[in-house]
Amino acid sequence: MHRLVPLAIPLTLLLWPLQAHADSMTVESIFSLQAARQLAIGQIPAGAVMTKVSCVDINVRGDDRYRCTVYYNPAPKGTEP
Repeated sequence: MHRLVPLAIPLTLLLWPLQAHADSMTVESIFSLQAARQLAIGQIPAGAVMTKVSCVDINVRGDDRYRCTVYYNPAPKGTEP
């Protein structure tokens, strides 16, 4: 096991650039969950690929607020419009 540790570090550094890079955008709305979702999706950069949307209803002093986070993978370098 201890013999593999010195090999693990260079191998990790070698594979590091191959890992996926994900970003996210979070938006709040006072109108509706659908409005928050559409606002968040509209903030994704051109060419990016949406991977997940997560929304929550938040009650602040008796008022509803809606927060949505959109996760996406950015467009590959050189392919942005």
